[in-house]
Parts: sequence; structure tokens; C-alpha cells
Amino acid sequence: MKPISHDPDRGFDGRWLVAATLSLFVIVPLFVWTLFALVRPGGVAPTPEPLVYAARETWPAFAVTPESLEREMMSRARTNERYVDLPFDPSVEQERAIAEAVAMAERPDFLAAEGLEPRLAALARDAGFYADALLALRAQHRGDAAEAEAAWARAFLAAPAAAHQRVLRGDGSRAAGAEVGTVGFTFDRITDEDTIDPSLRLVFPGVAADANGLWVLPIFKSIFRVTDPPAAAPGRGGPDTYGPDATLTFPGRVGDLGDLVLLR
Repeated sequence: MKPISHDPDRGFDGRWLVAATLSLFVIVPLFVWTLFALVRPGGVAPTPEPLVYAARETWPAFAVTPESLEREMMSRARTNERYVDLPFDPSVEQERAIAEAVAMAERPDFLAAEGLEPRLAALARDAGFYADALLALRAQHRGDAAEAEAAWARAFLAAPAAAHQRVLRGDGSRAAGAEVGTVGFTFDRITDEDTIDPSLRLVFPGVAADANGLWVLPIFKSIFRVTDPPAAAPGRGGPDTYGPDATLTFPGRVGDLGDLVLLR
């Protein structure tokens, strides 16, 4: 029998067979797997669009819903753990900077105190969006609209997510410029010992509705609790689906806390 020629200028070369086999059984499946990884839930997500503060009225928002941190019975039996795993792990430096910024925000004179800007600006390197949000609140308090706008813009460009709430008067109209007060969030985390760590908080003093009766704040994208709910103040009505003990979540990047109604 005449042997098969391997002359590259004549007939079929075995190397082409190898290349075709690799393409069919390796390259094509790898391409298909990568494509599905990009689009399937939990796969590699595309880079999210930044939250542009000036366009906040157009942000797609989703209502917050209660979400338990405890595993269901079958999951608990399988893992021997009580709580679900949360894919949320800020750096030690970020936590330290946020804790210092929260301590400043909880000062009774935080909004009016002089000389806090340099330290907050320095903290922004690690505390990120939170320190910039505090700078924005201080600028709003002293009537510097341009500086407040710039600080809010920086905060939301760096924020993983946001929470907002519409403020209404008793007649249903938007309460432009209404003072809301302090709004606080706690982001519970699950420790290696399967316990809840409630130490990570964001506190926003002096929150006020904008010209369209909306307030919006930058937050982490994780399960959270509203530990300083605006509706808890006298003379206000709001969602009764959550309180300081309710753990909440929302799809997307912007969570809607429901309307806040000023009853008087």
C-alpha cells in the first residue's frame, strides 16, 4: 500500500487533522463555555455602569424585600452552618477608615463643626464613597451647592450600590427640600465561627430630600438593615415591611425603600 504523503504541497497533511480536532473538541467548547459564563446568573458579570449622580432620577430602582440570613433546613443540615455565606468582604483598611468616619458622623456637631474636611478627604482614600458622602452632607449644610454636587458625584461613581426614598407630603405631593435627618445602615456579615458580625455601619446625618423630593445615598451591595429608619420619627409614615431588625436585599444596584410620608 502506498504510504500517505506528508508533502505540504500535495494531498492531505496530518497536521491539518490535528488542528481540526483541536478546533472541534477544545477551542469551540471553550468558546461556548466562556460565552455562557458571561451571561448565566452567577457568571462573570460585565463591568457595571457607573452611578451618575446628576442622572439619579433615571436610575432603575427595585423595591427592597426581606431576606433571611439563616439557611433553610436542608442547607443547614448539609453544611452544618446556621447562616448563609455573604460574598462581601471589605479590606481591613477600608473598615478602619469607615469606623473612624462613622465616629465623626455621630458627633452631635458633625455638620457644623469646623476643620473636618481635610481628615474626611484623607479618609476617602480608604473609606471611599462613604467619606465623600459625608463631605457632601457637610457642604449641603453650609449651603455650598456646587461642592455638595461634586462630592456626591465622586461618592456615587465609587459606590457599589445606592438606596433611595421619595419624600411626600400628606396630600401626595413631593416634599422638595424636606429634612429627613439621620439615616443609618448596618451590613451584617457572617464570621468563620458562623455568627453575625454587625460592626460595619454607615451613618448619614442631615439627610434632606432634593428638589424632586428624593434622597439617595451610596451603600454597599449586600444584605443590610436600616438601623436609623426615617419613618420611625414622629409625624411620619412609611413602609411597615421593615424595621431595624429586618434584613433586606434588592436586585440591581439601586434599592427603593418606599415612600416616606410627612403626616404633619
